[in-house]
Amino acid sequence: MASGKIKWFDNQRGIGFIEQNSGQDVFLHYAYVVGPGFKNFEPGEEVTFDIMITDKGLKAQNVHRVGRPGQ
Repeated sequence: MASGKIKWFDNQRGIGFIEQNSGQDVFLHYAYVVGPGFKNFEPGEEVTFDIMITDKGLKAQNVHRVGRPGQ
């Protein structure tokens, strides 16, 4: 399982990117976020995730929120 921080996330469209702790950025879609409640993110939030390699690049799946900035 990889880890990183939210680089940016469009809460209305439900898409964004995760900046990995090591490696290239990973595309994030809200459908692959695990857990209850709203699937909104702020830049800097820490997440863990699995990486899926697609024709368009890296995509995050099985995404878990670890912590918000300042926590």
